[in-house]
Formats: sequence, C-alpha cells, structure tokens
Amino acid sequence: MKQNLNILLVEDNPGDALLIEELLLDNDYFSFELNNAATLKEAKETIATNSFDIILLDLGLPDSDGLMALEEILEIEKVIPIVVITGLKDEKKGQEAVKMGAQHYIIKGNIESYSLIQSILFSIERNQNLNHIKEREAELEELIAQKDRLISIISHDVKGPIGTVYNFLKLLNHKYDRLDQDAIQNHIQKCFSATQSTYQLIETLLEWAHTQSGRKEVIPEIIHCRSIIANSIKPLLETASKKSIHIVDLTPDELKIYADPDMLSTIIRNLISNAIKFSHHESLIQIKYLKNKNTNLAQLQVVDTGVGINSDNVEKILDVGEGYTSLGTDNEKGTGFGLILCKELVKKNGGDLWIETTEGKGTTINFTVPVKT
Repeated sequence: MKQNLNILLVEDNPGDALLIEELLLDNDYFSFELNNAATLKEAKETIATNSFDIILLDLGLPDSDGLMALEEILEIEKVIPIVVITGLKDEKKGQEAVKMGAQHYIIKGNIESYSLIQSILFSIERNQNLNHIKEREAELEELIAQKDRLISIISHDVKGPIGTVYNFLKLLNHKYDRLDQDAIQNHIQKCFSATQSTYQLIETLLEWAHTQSGRKEVIPEIIHCRSIIANSIKPLLETASKKSIHIVDLTPDELKIYADPDMLSTIIRNLISNAIKFSHHESLIQIKYLKNKNTNLAQLQVVDTGVGINSDNVEKILDVGEGYTSLGTDNEKGTGFGLILCKELVKKNGGDLWIETTEGKGTTINFTVPVKT
C-alpha cells in the first residue's frame, strides 16, 4: 500500500509549480496531496493551520531574500523536513541551507522525477533519524542528571549520617568506661536516629532506581483503600506524634482501589512522610477522596496546613535533574526523590500526580489511581 504524503510546495512561479506536480505524479512510491503557497507569508499561514509531511521551499520568493525564507520557517516549524529549491548558480546556497536545518536541496533546472522523489524520501527518513537522535540525546541528558543527583545524595546525605554513626561509635569505643549511662544512652539514640534516616533514604533510592530499570512489574489487585492507608501510615505515627501531628483518613469505607499494593503503600507512605516533614507542630494531615470526572479513577489527596511551596519551585520538585529539596519545620532533611518516586509509581498504575500549594498555608498532593466499581 502506497504511503500518502501531504506536501507543501512554496513556489511563486506557476510554471515551476506545475512542473514539480507533474514530476511527483510519475512515481510508484507514494500518493500525495499538494498544497501550494506563492509567498513566504502565505507559507507561514498555511503551516500554522495544516499538518505536512514535507515542505519543498523555493529560495527565490518575492517577499524574502534567499535563506531568509528557510530561517523564518525554521523558527515556527522544526519538525517537518524541508527540501530547498535553488537556482542553477546557487548550489552553495543549497549547501548552506542544509547546514541551517534543511534536510536536502535540489537545483532548479536539473530536477527530474527520480531525483525529486528520492530527495523527498531521503529527507523524510533523515528527519526521522535526526529526531530519534535528539530524543535519545534528551534521554541521555536526563540519565546524566539522575546519575549526578544520585552521586550528590550518596556523597552527602548518605555519607553524612554514616559519618555521624562512625564518630559516635568511635567515641564509645575509646571512652566507654568514662561515660555515664545517660551519655551512653544519648549517643546510642543519636546513632539510631542517623541510621533510621539513612535506611529510609536508601530504601527510597533503591525503590526509585528499581522503577527506572524497567524491571519493576505492576501487579494490580483489588485493595480496600482504608486498610492500605492504615497499614502504610502505621510506621509514621511515632514520627508524627513527636510533632503532635494528627493524621486523619477521610476516605469512604467502601472505596476499593485496583492497583499494585506495594506501590500504593510506597506512594501513601512517602506522601504522608513528606506532609509530616513540612507540617507545623500540633497540626492536622488529612487523606481525602474526591470523585473524579473519569469514573474509572479515584482521586486521593494528602492535605496539610504546613509551610507550603513557593510557586517557582513546584515544577522543580518533580524534576529529577533539579535535585530540589528543602528543610522541614524541624530542620528535617530530604532527598528530593520522594515525590518523584511517587509520580513514577502513580503513572505505572495508570494515574497522575499533581501539586496544589500556597506558600505559608499548606500543600495538597493529588493523585489518581484506578478504582474498582
């Protein structure tokens, strides 16, 4: 079956335009629809309201000077491949056009059906390959950013607490006989706190790395929402009690979710932990349910009345390359990976995650997951 191409020909000479159309008709490779624009202005207007597979651009238009036409079209359209048409004495201009971003050039007066067809096919394939390379480059840049962020966390957030434990154990080892019981207990408590935060950090990093590897399989099942919330927040109740924070689950008892239970538990645990970190003492954290417009999804919210987030930083929080993190209300440290991990896991379960926040008033983290009706 022939491929159908939508072609824009930018040519002011009616005779040349007719010739190109006749040459295009003489091919066994593709069928086509040909749109003609006689000026650069008309071409830009046509591109803005239509979709094309390729643009054939004459550089001798009445309202532009040579390569200016290519430059202006590239400013508004960087995806569609472009073949420029030059005069007999303008081959260097054609070469310059390719350097600027055109995929190929053909010389007016030497155009034959076969060479025109091959130029079009070559340009489309070359453009697809270049776009693929750009996508891979973007992926590589993201991987490098992730690597740099991990190295930064390991060198600072992991090394720091381990160094603290090492120094306290070193002190206990050398001066144990000279320390009273209260001092020993104090040092042990500090070691415990340092190892606890480091363990949680490593657990989050490993979970996130697992999702990035592509080997983490989603195994959904029907889950009673209130039960998994209760089990997920149980390990966090002691931390919340130290700040006199009350956690309330307001989701309906009959609500059933269809998701991977381990992933959902990780999501809830991280979101509640994050809310505790940025909540004031003697405050309230609520877990709410909203009926989503899409009846196949449940919208859950983790709502706090804490410090909130500056609007300039909301997007940074969900960008692994930014490595954004801030201290909690009791100077608790974070990795900047918790919400990123949650968003990844929510997406894997067919939902989405977004942030609503007002600096100084609190934050609501919304996420959707499939619901079992």
